[in-house]
Amino acid sequence: LIPAQKKAYYSEIAKVLDEKDLTSIASYGSDLQRAMNTYSSDFLKRSFDSKNSIECAQLISNLLGELHEVNIDDLEAPSAVKRFLRKIPGLRRLVVSVEQIKAKYNIIEKNIDGIVQKLETARQVSIRDNNNLQKQFENNVDYVEQLGELIIAGKIKSQELDKLIEDMKANSEEYDDYQISDVEEYKNSLDKRLTDLTMLRYAFKQSLTQIRIIQRTNIMNANNMEQQIVMTIPLWKNQLSLAVALYDQKQTLEISSKVADTTNEIFKKNAEMM
Repeated sequence: LIPAQKKAYYSEIAKVLDEKDLTSIASYGSDLQRAMNTYSSDFLKRSFDSKNSIECAQLISNLLGELHEVNIDDLEAPSAVKRFLRKIPGLRRLVVSVEQIKAKYNIIEKNIDGIVQKLETARQVSIRDNNNLQKQFENNVDYVEQLGELIIAGKIKSQELDKLIEDMKANSEEYDDYQISDVEEYKNSLDKRLTDLTMLRYAFKQSLTQIRIIQRTNIMNANNMEQQIVMTIPLWKNQLSLAVALYDQKQTLEISSKVADTTNEIFKKNAEMM
């Protein structure tokens, strides 16, 4: 099924296969394998920075724990029971003061700022990893194509050897037995080499799908981090700020109310005295 001009191209590739040189099979495709190995080694040196992602996940986990511990209801003014408990030395530490709650909110806000930086760094790492994976994907596509050419060229050579062996056996008086045996052994070794290259090509074809799956996951992670930075984190900070502001407002209103009550009480006492 291969056009004549394409056969000439494959025959040129197969020129390195010489049935008189048994070592030519071992070196068939070795240059490509060395190139693949060199690239893979370089790629591994640029290993993915998972440490930052782990730290980021830990920070978020810690923050969620802190948010879970903080109850907005604790921002209410101390009840009479709490005020009474605070006067008892042994129980004072069991009562969470409003000042402690506000301090906790301030700590959480600082932690949020640190998480934003970590999220952005982790997002950049995912993008960088995807760029490296894209280069690997493109290289693997080239390897699959080149391996396919080596396999086709090798199969054409194997067919030629089949014909040569057939001719040698038909004219056995012109050849010694060892000569026919050498060619047969050469063909068997070539077929085994082609089987190995076919398996290698199949493995690289599988890796193309695997790379795409990893890339899609990286993109999803990067988008999630972007969403957290743009939407979730500002929402957290906004709600925390509102909670503290509402508490301060409530305290101010209570003070104003107490001032008004005290003034009215003074007027009432003066009126009674009059």
